[in-house]
Amino acid sequence: MGLEQKLQLRMQQQLVMTPQLQQAIKLLQLNHLELSELVSQEIVENPVLEEEAESRSDSMNELQQADQKPVTEDPNGEARVEGDRERNEIDWERYLEGSSSGPTAGPGIQRGGDDLPGYEQTLTRGTTLGEHLMWQLQMIPLDDDVRQAAGAIIGNLGGNGYLNCTMEEVAESEHMELSLVAAGQDTVQAHDPH
Repeated sequence: MGLEQKLQLRMQQQLVMTPQLQQAIKLLQLNHLELSELVSQEIVENPVLEEEAESRSDSMNELQQADQKPVTEDPNGEARVEGDRERNEIDWERYLEGSSSGPTAGPGIQRGGDDLPGYEQTLTRGTTLGEHLMWQLQMIPLDDDVRQAAGAIIGNLGGNGYLNCTMEEVAESEHMELSLVAAGQDTVQAHDPH
């Protein structure tokens, strides 16, 4: 009889009906009359709950003020409340000032904008081989001398990735030993090409 350990991963989806969710579902099914009756009943049963009369009185005051506005007759012979005139008239000039004169090419994209940059100006420049290799060089731990030699090698690489000069010329220009430049070359060759 052998003992055996097992580890199993099981994923399961489950809907938990919390009391708040159950109450929300119940309330959403009620019409206006049933909902007002339920709220009134809850206010009676629960002494902590109170009905706010402020919001109702504010809206009632607004309705009463609207009823008290003088009624005038417009040129067409229709009765009109004075306050409704400002609400119903639209200042089209001010409204159209903010919109563009040309048609749009899609949501948020406008055509014919002279101040917008051209296609060539929106393109991003890709990284060069030298920049990519220098970035990789900064990511690895090296001695400062080997890092400087590797940087000199990267600086003398052509666009095709070949060294434009000999190792001796790099060692002479950087005032380094040839073995140090060779270590820098080995480091650069170990990098991932772009």
